[in-house]
Amino acid sequence: MEDRILNLAQAYDLNPERIKIEITESAIMANYDESQKKMQALKEKGYKLSIDDFGTGQASLAYLKDFPIDEIKIDRVFIQNFVTQKVDFEIVKHIIGLAHTLNLTTVAEGVEEEQQVKLLESLGCDVIQGYYFSKPISKNEMCKLLLTQPFRRSSSR
Repeated sequence: MEDRILNLAQAYDLNPERIKIEITESAIMANYDESQKKMQALKEKGYKLSIDDFGTGQASLAYLKDFPIDEIKIDRVFIQNFVTQKVDFEIVKHIIGLAHTLNLTTVAEGVEEEQQVKLLESLGCDVIQGYYFSKPISKNEMCKLLLTQPFRRSSSR
């Protein structure tokens, strides 16, 4: 995988610092030690690394220690009910706090309601994504959107 990413980036003259690679737990757990080496090699070349579905796997906290990641994506299983469920709220709050302590960016996945957005913003979540903003769209729809819609920059921490 590492060689393929490097070859494609070189073939298309892409700056690695502008590419974020999302890694799932299943990809890491297939060969933990080898994944660690490959991710370190990608990081050294300037790629940004993100752990997807954070909090749902068996070794989630070990990722923070063992892998050179830049971002964690908080799984929607914690976001769905965190406005009304204290346990989910506390988990999300502490994931965001821990991530920021480690200088990592946080992404909340699966956000569907305005109340979730407001609460995530109040907790300092860096990026919020989900159906609240848009359902998935095709490549053609995305191109049209990018060409016709004004965008506002989000604030960062």
